[in-house]
Amino acid sequence: RMRVTPHRCDPPRVCGPGFRRGQGDDDNELCCDNLRCTACDCQVIQISGRSWKPEAEYIFFRNYYPNVAKLQAMLVEDRTKAAYCCQCSWMNGGAAALTIDAQMWDQQGWWKCFGH
Repeated sequence: RMRVTPHRCDPPRVCGPGFRRGQGDDDNELCCDNLRCTACDCQVIQISGRSWKPEAEYIFFRNYYPNVAKLQAMLVEDRTKAAYCCQCSWMNGGAAALTIDAQMWDQQGWWKCFGH
């Protein structure tokens, strides 16, 4: 179940498994653990220690989100990364924290912090 509170990450970040999770802001690089996509209205799943194969595509996520067992077909082991996805978008978080902003997305979704 999604948590909804007024305390949101500003800005929200995604990252690899070595980062702490929680409410992030300009003073810390905590990675958001409560992201939601405004395009498909689904919670963003994080799978630590894995990354998405390059051949992963939109229809795969439409068909198999949120079934992590089925999503495994497009994941490879990578201890330095974390695979993120919703039902319409996906990306890998790595050694650096990535701030989620408009330049990260082309035609795909938009992930926002849903509160902590």
